[in-house]
Amino acid sequence: MFCPKAFAGIGKLPDTISDRCIPIQVIRRSRDEKIERFRKRDSEAATLSIRESLAAWVRQADVIEALRTARHSH
Repeated sequence: MFCPKAFAGIGKLPDTISDRCIPIQVIRRSRDEKIERFRKRDSEAATLSIRESLAAWVRQADVIEALRTARHSH
């Protein structure tokens, strides 16, 4: 079974976690670094085509059936 999780930590992750993850390193911004305010409406516009493609994909009956039977075939 797959269930995505998010972990946060300082320093090196234990091997039991690090060999099963996609690490995302976060770096503190400098005092002179400019940042833009996050605007939900901008992110919605930028991701519209991806969301529409995913919605069309899940509406395909054969895809849903393949996902339902995949669990039972292994």
